[in-house]
Amino acid sequence: MSTHGIVLSATEQELLDENYNHTLKIRSMLFVWVDAMLGILVILGLLIWDVSPRVMALVSIAYLAVSAVEKLSYARVIKSYRFLVRRLVTRFEELAVYPY
Repeated sequence: MSTHGIVLSATEQELLDENYNHTLKIRSMLFVWVDAMLGILVILGLLIWDVSPRVMALVSIAYLAVSAVEKLSYARVIKSYRFLVRRLVTRFEELAVYPY
């Protein structure tokens, strides 16, 4: 970037670059869909095989733990986007007030 522009960290630059990658968006949505279908299939399979409630509870807890980790990582990315947008807006406001 130029000396008049905003200097982005490697993570912020990666966020901006990934934002324009349509393939990553489709893949992300596919993972959400596959995750939901997998959860439904596991629960149906446990019901069909007449598995004990204790095993069902353990599988449900494991599934919820994995889902929680996914949600935390998603929240972290959203937080990074918010920080990046705030930095960019601040820089654009500075350029509007003090044009070079």
